[in-house]
Amino acid sequence: RSEIDRRPIPEYRAHTSGIGDQLLDGPFSVLVRPGVEGVVMVASAASPPGWVTHPWVEESAADVRFGVANGPRGDWPALSEFVVALEELGFDSFWSSDHPVPSAGCWTTLAGLAATTKRIRLGSLVACVYYQNPVVLARTALDVDAMSGGRLVVGLGIGDIEREFVQMGIPWRSTPERQEALDEAIGLLRYLWGEDPAPPAPKHFAVSASPLQPGPAQLPRIPLLIAGGGEKVTLRQVAQHADASNFGEHVYTGGVQGEEAIGRRIAVLDRYSQTFGRPSASVLRTHTTYPLVIAKTAGYLTEKIERFVPLWVRDLARDAIVAGTPTDVIAHFERLMRAGLQHFIAFVYGNDVETIRLLAEEVVPEVRRLKSETETVAVVR
Repeated sequence: RSEIDRRPIPEYRAHTSGIGDQLLDGPFSVLVRPGVEGVVMVASAASPPGWVTHPWVEESAADVRFGVANGPRGDWPALSEFVVALEELGFDSFWSSDHPVPSAGCWTTLAGLAATTKRIRLGSLVACVYYQNPVVLARTALDVDAMSGGRLVVGLGIGDIEREFVQMGIPWRSTPERQEALDEAIGLLRYLWGEDPAPPAPKHFAVSASPLQPGPAQLPRIPLLIAGGGEKVTLRQVAQHADASNFGEHVYTGGVQGEEAIGRRIAVLDRYSQTFGRPSASVLRTHTTYPLVIAKTAGYLTEKIERFVPLWVRDLARDAIVAGTPTDVIAHFERLMRAGLQHFIAFVYGNDVETIRLLAEEVVPEVRRLKSETETVAVVR
């Protein structure tokens, strides 16, 4: 047999010297090294036994939290001030998309913001696993995590713009192939970050690097977010690998429209979580609003949309854009909150400081009040 023999079995005993026998259930793979008696290492395609819920997930689920994506990309002084303002307004997170041809780089943006902010979480929404070699991605994430003092969230996806792949000379693969590559890339990241004892079997990426040092700044790990609302594969990947799910109404954010569709995705995610032996509550259910514009009065909305939202975004997101007064936007997020979502990320284009201020000062407190009221009623019943 090969040096490492992977044998999928439903149940086995793992003998650990000095600890005793530990019974592990589920779709794991046993790695047996020749000449060594018993099982010495476990590389799981599933989430590890005894999945530890990330503190960010627990804290976010305890209260409604909001993040903002994009901002005045391409204007570094303005973006830096914009994200500092987000931090001062109490937002939980800022997210940078990964489209290196038309906009500023995702990871250079996050690295810069790691140095100019102190509290706010910084995340990729989302990094395409094809745009960087997994070793480079793993190292970059470790560096940004260290620079930010352990505030990074790595959002991952399979890429959705064929033209962008062509522009960068990257072969455009089928959706199943790209999804398979995502599984492999996550396994490599977990291995390179020192979390998994062995890398996955290579198919899409030829990587031979050992785990990188030093490891993540935050414990128990750098949290992963996987974007998309696919019930057959994507939500399985979330339950298997990730700390957070993410989807939204727009086709680029999963195309999940309406409370019924949201409820179905949550139910599917819960079933997958049970399959992989982890609590449903260990997955943070995040949502992307693409894009968001808020104005004090309805009469000012058209002017704001034309001023801040690029024409191509208006065309692309005409059926998903959320534009309204604070009252309108409260109703939007209340609907999502009551459907079971927990963390809300809004794409805000340009240096639209009014939108983030109205969101922070008028929308967020009311949505939190409504959540608290709902929980109180549930307890009384």
